Amino acid sequence: MEIVKTAEKRAFQTLVVDFANYNYWANKQLADWLITKPEELMDTEIPSSFSSIRKTILHIKETQQFWLSNILQRQEETEDLDLLELYDSKCGICQVFDSIIDQSGVMASIIENYDDAALLEEVSTVSPWFESIQPRYELIQHCMNHSTYHRGQIITIGRNLGFTDAPMTDFNFYLLQVKG
Repeated sequence: MEIVKTAEKRAFQTLVVDFANYNYWANKQLADWLITKPEELMDTEIPSSFSSIRKTILHIKETQQFWLSNILQRQEETEDLDLLELYDSKCGICQVFDSIIDQSGVMASIIENYDDAALLEEVSTVSPWFESIQPRYELIQHCMNHSTYHRGQIITIGRNLGFTDAPMTDFNFYLLQVKG
């Protein structure tokens, strides 16, 4: 019976780490695809939750930063490149893509080092919208799911801009093709 419990724990930890690595990989796939498109289209307004590809990517980045600070249980840290600068269409889209890929990689590295106790630890979240105490793994899962949701919106915005060659970024595709 103890062998099953140990295997279950490893499966739990592996799943959380896989989600974080998948998030990094999917954000990179998306950026690698979008970098082949005309830069001026990254700021074209299309009705969606966020009105352009740039704004949607930066929303994902801002939200990942918020959740990372909660996962780590510390105040948000200032980043080297000001987020407002990234919203400015004069800022090269490559910087925007690099910033989200770098941040996603940092998140994956941090999450990879959590053991079961750290993943199950109850952490406090205080925001303008709600307050909660939840296990750390739930915050991680929410953050990864949020990014997936908005990556889908970016694909839809791209379709509206005439992009028909979006990459496959499903979690199962990641598991089969990348983690394999």
